Amino acid sequence: MTRLLLGRVALLALLALLALAPRLASAQELGVTTEVERPIASTGGEDPTASATEVDATDRPRADEALADALREVPGARPLSTGGYGSPSTLSLRGSDGDQVEVMLGSLPISAVDGGAFDLSVIPLWALDRVEVYRGGSPTWLGASGIGGVVRLVPRGAGASVARGTAGAGSFGLLHARASAGAVDGGADGEVDGEVDWLASAGVSRSDGDFPYVADATLLDGSDDAVERRRENAHVTQASALAHARWHSGADRVEGFALGLYREGGVPGPAIDPTDRARREEGQLLLGLGYERVERDLTLSLAAGLAYRGRALEDPDAEIGLVPRDARDDALRTVVRAGARGDALDWLEVIGVGLWIHEELWPRDALAAADPPSSARDRGRFGVEARLHGRTGSARYELRPSVRLGVVASRLADLRAEAAGTLTDRLDAVPTFRLAGALEPLPGLTLAASASSATRTPTPVELFGDRAFLRGDASLSPERAERFDASVALRGVAGPLRGRAELRGFVTLASDLIRYTRSSRFLSTPQNVDSATLAGAEIGASGTLTPHVALTVAATWLETWTPWLGAERRLPYRPRLSLYARPEARAFALGPIDRLVVYADVAHVGDAFADAANAATIAARTRVGLGLSVELWERRVRLDLGVRDVFDARGVDLLGFPLPGRSLYASLSIDAR
Repeated sequence: MTRLLLGRVALLALLALLALAPRLASAQELGVTTEVERPIASTGGEDPTASATEVDATDRPRADEALADALREVPGARPLSTGGYGSPSTLSLRGSDGDQVEVMLGSLPISAVDGGAFDLSVIPLWALDRVEVYRGGSPTWLGASGIGGVVRLVPRGAGASVARGTAGAGSFGLLHARASAGAVDGGADGEVDGEVDWLASAGVSRSDGDFPYVADATLLDGSDDAVERRRENAHVTQASALAHARWHSGADRVEGFALGLYREGGVPGPAIDPTDRARREEGQLLLGLGYERVERDLTLSLAAGLAYRGRALEDPDAEIGLVPRDARDDALRTVVRAGARGDALDWLEVIGVGLWIHEELWPRDALAAADPPSSARDRGRFGVEARLHGRTGSARYELRPSVRLGVVASRLADLRAEAAGTLTDRLDAVPTFRLAGALEPLPGLTLAASASSATRTPTPVELFGDRAFLRGDASLSPERAERFDASVALRGVAGPLRGRAELRGFVTLASDLIRYTRSSRFLSTPQNVDSATLAGAEIGASGTLTPHVALTVAATWLETWTPWLGAERRLPYRPRLSLYARPEARAFALGPIDRLVVYADVAHVGDAFADAANAATIAARTRVGLGLSVELWERRVRLDLGVRDVFDARGVDLLGFPLPGRSLYASLSIDAR
């Protein structure tokens, strides 16, 4: 009854926002002008005290680039894949697990409904304007804070009236196509008060995923047995659509989005244990609506969202689980967010945010004797932050202390065969803090440092497994971490050079971390690690030297220590060195060519241990890509050509899943303006 009442309250809040939008549309322009001081220099977001990096998603070197590809530009970030195109991918920040990273779309959290790691592959990069990545402590205004950090995805707007179509093809049966249309109406005809910006996009893609790979069993038994195979049962078809609209008039702003995603295909399994009949199907629908009133000394924000996810797994021969499965899980999330920020004094801004999130999960299995009962979870998040700011001479500074409280009430159903249907009630109260400061002694140069804490309660998958690759442990404790970092950030223009650079050092002191140990069939079981220390340094730079030369670089050095069987060991799957670099050469007005871009990208991941005992090693790999982009006819036509993994390095990633080697791609885009 309580859950039903809460769901109705959330629905009423969303309907209220929908009813409010047209009334706001009739409001008159306030006609207020004001001077705003330039923010302290940073490399991303609006909080210069945070370790943040911003990635532009609108002008990429490849038209078919995925979100995980773009995130390689962020120092401290390492996308983790489970195979080729369309395979699930997650993100590790500063050595964190994927489920320790929270993901937001706009102002609303969209992390996996079951609490697990968010699958980056379901969000098309072409639907986004930019990506903001916060490592470690994040600003209170976001209303989200993961042990690893927060990824904020900002939906793309039209910016100008445009219609665009793109089609392309690549190796291993890759085909993709998408179309978009959008417009900006400034109200010059008198019919619209304020400005309206809308964009609608849709795309579809498919891939056979049948790339060659070496099935190497040495990670498990130390033998030299290896044979080359072609990836089986890896075909995937994916479709997505985005509608995004923004309206603003004077101090009032309304924004709404709808994102639909569908994907179906095979489940190929680990490298040495291919599958034949296992299949998956997934659909998601994300709806969000927000209102913001921005005045000189006060900002009020209200947002609500609904998210549905349906996921099906057919495993009739028990190829990826212990028993045959014909399972379908449906999940629903309701989110309501309210925030306010304003100046209490000339040197003091107060920020407050509150979120309520209700989640329900309904699992079903046609081959089971009975379906397990549904699970539900309610989360409350509250945060208060003070922003103290000012200047001493020419130097500017900010100090941001904050306290936060998360309350999680769960009623979870066991999915394991030996305890199917058992209900567990759980209540966790999670207080955390953050203290961060930044100093800009010279324009464009910022020194920053922070200390913060974070916790994460175990997910249903960790407690009870996923009925496939992962087993569960109902006795797991919440994860906890204290995080410290210091940084130098530089941003500005110096003659022909313009760009940004960052150098950061960090330490994470973690306890009760949940880590998976792997069995001989690649089934994994979670366990709490007593303690772990993660420390490292990250460097990133992005900029142009004249309009003709550009460079993006991101590098991370990571050390980890954890006790295991009386000795210090490294955490598995944490390479010491991760490096990404993309140099670009650009030319303009070459006869009929408006712009020509030639680039190379280099991604290196050092070796890492594959087990807690540090006995098995995943070899280092370096993958090099080359490509060019040509724009013609006043940049209305764009042709992209390229090759990935030029030297066919291949390799394996998370849990021993093979990666595709050398592959080609081509795409053609046409704009109608």
